[in-house]
Amino acid sequence: MNQSKSEIEAKFTKTEILARRNTMKQYINGFARMWIKTIPELEATTKISKLTNEIFIMMKGNIKYQKNPKVQKAFEDGNFAIDLEFLRKLLIFLIETDNHYEKQVGYFYIHAMLKTNRLYETWCDTRTTRDINFEEFVIWFLDIESDKIYNMNHQ
Repeated sequence: MNQSKSEIEAKFTKTEILARRNTMKQYINGFARMWIKTIPELEATTKISKLTNEIFIMMKGNIKYQKNPKVQKAFEDGNFAIDLEFLRKLLIFLIETDNHYEKQVGYFYIHAMLKTNRLYETWCDTRTTRDINFEEFVIWFLDIESDKIYNMNHQ
């Protein structure tokens, strides 16, 4: 059963939560560094693998444009970039070699697009001005504080 963040915070101290998170990150980073070398670099030939490749390249490129100094510092160790590269290579390999994975990743993109579009429409409905700027939506979408407001309104 999924637990809310507040349920976890009630069970464990902040130090315990940070220790668990850091341990998980060490495992993930070590796993990605070890296995990235074993995945063959395949050319993206299908529309789903090409889209996957483009998305991961864009995500990796966005790291250097983060303006928040705290976020920039978090990326200095290079682990997130390596994790993205590992996931990119793994997904393209699976999409290119397994039709089932290709379809499931395609369904994921369709569902993500539909849900994001609904969020965008809802956000647009809350604007008081007619001048809707997509960049403002992106800022809202990635803002932690707006998550709290969104969750309060959708319980």
